[in-house]
Amino acid sequence: MQIQEVYSLFLKQGIRQYKFKNSKIKPIDYKPDGKKGAIFGFRSKEKMAAGRGVVLTSEEAILDNLDGFTHWTPNVYSFGTYADKEKSIVKGHAENNLKQINTFLIDIDVPEGESLSERQIIDCCINSDFGFLPTMILKSPGGYQIYFVLENAWYISNKDNYGSIRIAKRISENLRIFFGKSLPVDFSCNHFGIARIPRTDNVVLYQPHFVYPMQQWIDWSMTFAPAKPKRKNSAGLRVLKGKLRGQVDEPWVKILLNRKEISGTKGVIGRNNALFTLALAHYASGISYQECYDFLDEFNSFQLASPLSEKEYTRTIKSAYSGKYQAASRVVIRRLVTNWT
Repeated sequence: MQIQEVYSLFLKQGIRQYKFKNSKIKPIDYKPDGKKGAIFGFRSKEKMAAGRGVVLTSEEAILDNLDGFTHWTPNVYSFGTYADKEKSIVKGHAENNLKQINTFLIDIDVPEGESLSERQIIDCCINSDFGFLPTMILKSPGGYQIYFVLENAWYISNKDNYGSIRIAKRISENLRIFFGKSLPVDFSCNHFGIARIPRTDNVVLYQPHFVYPMQQWIDWSMTFAPAKPKRKNSAGLRVLKGKLRGQVDEPWVKILLNRKEISGTKGVIGRNNALFTLALAHYASGISYQECYDFLDEFNSFQLASPLSEKEYTRTIKSAYSGKYQAASRVVIRRLVTNWT
């Protein structure tokens, strides 16, 4: 395993290959890179917790510190800077600054006194209908970290209210749920933040050809999601027979759930009102907040061409379940159906 190739596979040209200044290995005839992003490196878990790190803008800079970092951000940010004059506190590794997502990560925390092998992790993948094998498995002091590197970078744009992040986050959540059924997964760590960095002394498995296109992950996530406890009356799913439970089983719900083009067009009752009205129908039908949140989150993230941001989506669902409203308004329902069908 060539560690330089590992970094190139992970970072997918998101940062420069060589230092912009003072490079020791850049070829004389090398043409300068265009605008690139930044990642962050940390020399210990304690320094990481304190935010004391290094802004890295080239693969060469990582190699200059070979095995000197314990943690990094494998997904690339638009920029990185320092919050203090001494340039020791890093700033910029926030979700809304993500430039591209390169990998999904599963963090395995093995409880004290218990054991787990990389073979068990592989068995978890192959003894099921999962269909993916890890690109890399790292051994950490408390367990393992499993990397699934994308075939191509998944670029982030704020033009769609960061909908690309929401799609990736839903896939990451489903991955954690899948592995959490048989492995001690840490569900609390950031989906696309800081992780253990591959070094010459911690890689237990590396298969560079096990990289997958984002669309394959989206297809898997949409297939896997219905396996979670969900209401079974939605677009593309069977309609419950027998007595209706309330508004949630009325025809207009299925109609709206099939309209991926619903957007936040100015002056037109649209995306926010559609999600709010659908949530009210769930509330009026006695469906729990969490079940409604998860179900409509998939509709918002995967089906809407222009989804709500996570913050706005959460605010909308909470408002519907605030107790201030009894059910979805018939006037609003008619306007939504008229506008979008």
